[in-house]
Amino acid sequence: MKPTIFNTALEIFSYTSINITSEGRKHLGACIGTDVYKSKYIKDKVNDWVQEIYKLAEIAKTEPHCALTAFTHGLRNRYTYFMRTIPNIKAQLEPLEKAIRYKLIPELLEGHHCNDSERNLIALPPKFGGMGIINPVDIASAEYINSKKLTKTLTKALKNKNNLYIENQSALKHIKTAIQAEKKEHYTTTYNAIKNSTTDQAKLKLLETSIEQGAYNWLTSLPLVSYNYYLDKRIFWDSIRTRYNLPIKRLPDRCVCSKLFDIEHALNCKKEGFITNRHNSVRDITANLLQEITNDVEIEPILEPRTGEVFQNSTISTDNARVDIAARNVWIRGQRAYFDVRVFNPLARTYRDHSLRKAYEKNEMEKKRLYNERILQIEHGSFTPIIFSTIGGMGREANTFYSKLAEKIAEKRDIKKSEAITFIRTTMSIALLRATNLCIRGSRSHKNNVMNTREMDINFVNFESQCRSEDN
Repeated sequence: MKPTIFNTALEIFSYTSINITSEGRKHLGACIGTDVYKSKYIKDKVNDWVQEIYKLAEIAKTEPHCALTAFTHGLRNRYTYFMRTIPNIKAQLEPLEKAIRYKLIPELLEGHHCNDSERNLIALPPKFGGMGIINPVDIASAEYINSKKLTKTLTKALKNKNNLYIENQSALKHIKTAIQAEKKEHYTTTYNAIKNSTTDQAKLKLLETSIEQGAYNWLTSLPLVSYNYYLDKRIFWDSIRTRYNLPIKRLPDRCVCSKLFDIEHALNCKKEGFITNRHNSVRDITANLLQEITNDVEIEPILEPRTGEVFQNSTISTDNARVDIAARNVWIRGQRAYFDVRVFNPLARTYRDHSLRKAYEKNEMEKKRLYNERILQIEHGSFTPIIFSTIGGMGREANTFYSKLAEKIAEKRDIKKSEAITFIRTTMSIALLRATNLCIRGSRSHKNNVMNTREMDINFVNFESQCRSEDN
């Protein structure tokens, strides 16, 4: 109630139970009233939110993946509603940002306290290299301005008491598109500023890989155990620290192969076959997806032997040569398509002087030199190299293939293509994440050196090792 008519209102409603106030009241989940009332109202809310962040930080100590999705899919939406409905609350939100930055984020990063540049990066959406952990102080004003833009015509109609108001959906869509474009420009500018200020080449390469399609899907999905989307704390922390080029904790000094053990070595070491397991994860998921659109799918098919055909020197020509997958009716009806998988480490020294695009092209060309000519001449089929990075991104030809595969699956299931491609990328992203983490954390002990005790002469062993029996 405006102070100028407060006394009149009190007199008019004196015989009712209606509560008249000139300070303010909660309204539709937000509030209206004086600046003092609004300040107190939002302060009480912020105090509640800070306590929720503290509780979430405790959860993050054991379940960081669940804590992250609880924030990005839940808590942050409470804040944005108030930002959009109450103006000038930037200062009141500072305690909330402090709780997010100094309590929640360190638990999600396994104890790492981020600097200003890292905080700005983490605040970005995953597709721009961040984690979607908004900075409420930075976005409060923009959220209110955007809300006013979207509700401008409705507000005008209410003020004019227009009972026949009909929303212009075309105009509303145009405003929404403009707002999304502004946000995208802001995200891109922030990302580029962080990238341009980075001198560490490894970090630059990781910044590039983190925004590839498919490389960030694991950060946007709910941790559902039933779909194998859940990540335990060790996999989550290692993946986050790898994403932001932070030192991985609790690593051995040396590998069992005697070389220094670091992330680059872990992703390249062939000991115990973890690299093969990483490759097989992509192969098996791809074959499983192909079986949905065609019955003729074969894993590791043997190629037809040569019977006089002449190839270039680099083309594989041995008998019993194999590719990873063969499937019919993928590109052309009746034709057999052949696929071979490679998952490469973009941080390896081999690619240190290559751009990410060049690294993908290099791997695609190597696969084509090995198989393309032979498959075209003898099998009369097509060949597609499926190249992934260990971070989760994929090469141009793989991207084209999975787009085609998503289109066929969407047509068969009568769903949108975008839904199918999101499912494929998320499934691949998490599978690669697990397989890559196995390269880091998997045991490379000499498992095959276990002694066969049944064939040992116990007396001789005790004698030679000078072990005393309990009787002596």
